[in-house]
Parts: sequence; structure tokens; C-alpha cells
Amino acid sequence: LDWAVPELKRRGMTATFFFPTHHVGGHNDWDTKEGKPKVELMNQDDLNSLIAAGMEVGSHGHRHIPLGESATDIVKKELTESKGLLEEWTGSAITQLAWPYGSVPHNADDITTTCGFDNACAIFSKANSKGQLRRVIVHEQDTAWTLRLKFGGAYRAYRSWTDRRIP
Repeated sequence: LDWAVPELKRRGMTATFFFPTHHVGGHNDWDTKEGKPKVELMNQDDLNSLIAAGMEVGSHGHRHIPLGESATDIVKKELTESKGLLEEWTGSAITQLAWPYGSVPHNADDITTTCGFDNACAIFSKANSKGQLRRVIVHEQDTAWTLRLKFGGAYRAYRSWTDRRIP
């Protein structure tokens, strides 16, 4: 909010920021369990500040669990709960989803539609369809060099080739 949004606005760009609603106002406990640094996450006021700045808020599930490994009823519950909370907190329609961990259910296109999302993106994607749009993950550890690489054509081609080989 303090760094990325001003830089995006300076460049005339917008972005979608994805949130796991159970963790809004908390921290990245899924990373700290793996020994990564603790990062304080945005709270409800921050989400509204993003929208006021012309950015978009999207769902990243409720509890930030691998949904590709979950039963369909759990996936739907995670997504509808997250979508509902984000819409309640922001007063805005939430139409975008990013699968936590890039873990995509086998019926991603159907679930995306059923839960009311226009589309969903994933870090890894066998297909490039409504429920599995390829996305680029940006980490705190990224540098100007890694970001140039990630947004370049060679990386997109590499990911397109390697993602199709995901078991």
C-alpha cells in the first residue's frame, strides 16, 4: 500500500491485490511456519484504501489452504466465504480469484463460475482458461532484475512449456 500503489499510480497502472480473508489484519503464518520472515498483512481499512486508489481487491480463499487438494464442497465454502467477506468489507463486487499456492482444483472453470468469479489465476497452470489464467508471483525478495525476467517473453514461454507438465 505504501510502496507499490504509489509506484503503480506514478506509471498510470493498476493492479489486483489478492487477500486470504482469515488473515486480513494478521500476518503470513503460512510462510512463518516454513521459517520465512513474518510480514504484517493489510487490514480492512487498507483494502478500502486500495480501492479508493483505483486498485482492485480479489479473493485468495479464506484460510489460504491448497484448494487443489480439497474436496469440492470445501473449495466452494472457502471461496464463497472469502468473496462474501471482501464484498461486505469493501462494498465492492469481488470478481477475481487467485488460487492459494497455485493449487488448482480439477474442476476450476466450473467452480470459478459457480462461486461468482469472472476468472481465476494460478502460479502454475496446465491450461490457460477462465479458471486457470497464468499469473506471475511477486515476492519481497524479488529485485529489479528478477522482475524484468518474470515479465519478459522468455519467462512466459518457459512457464507455458513447464506448466503443461505439472502432474
